[in-house]
Amino acid sequence: SATGAQLPVRHMALNLGAPGDRRDSAGTVWLAYPRPNPKKVTSLDLAFDLHPKFDKGGFTSVSAATQPVAGTSTPWLYTSWASGLRELTVPLRGADDRPATYELTLHFAQIREGTARFDVEINGRVVLSDLELARDADSQPQAQIRAVAGIEVDRNLTLRLIPKGTETAKARAVLNALEIREKTN
Repeated sequence: SATGAQLPVRHMALNLGAPGDRRDSAGTVWLAYPRPNPKKVTSLDLAFDLHPKFDKGGFTSVSAATQPVAGTSTPWLYTSWASGLRELTVPLRGADDRPATYELTLHFAQIREGTARFDVEINGRVVLSDLELARDADSQPQAQIRAVAGIEVDRNLTLRLIPKGTETAKARAVLNALEIREKTN
């Protein structure tokens, strides 16, 4: 089980919709969210709620063994995702903690056929405009990574995906993973 204070967060790596936690080749442990049931000895009994809000969709995963993803050394990171995600709130600072600056790395891949176009807003500020994820029936999903630096956080980091145009099942905004790092001054 997890012991000690969960806040403030210095570094967090989340794999949305993943069936379990996994370590990448650089040693980063990617925590599955929602958290898996900690019945196995290898599971971390770490509970937290990011208060996800969806228009439609939800958390989904496919087999990393059967779904190739181009442009990455960690294809398994992109075989789970949050589809139709509207908002996610990540607690980073406690009531007694001073504000801090963070860097956020977002991981995207359009696994299913279709095109999604959306803005990414962090704590009320649009940080990525007209992000487009596209895949046709004859192509392989392509990993896309976007980093956003200089995010000032008092308590929570609130991430919003704002769809552009008509949102259908094939055009829902997706987010596969996010990594958050506190930057020291």
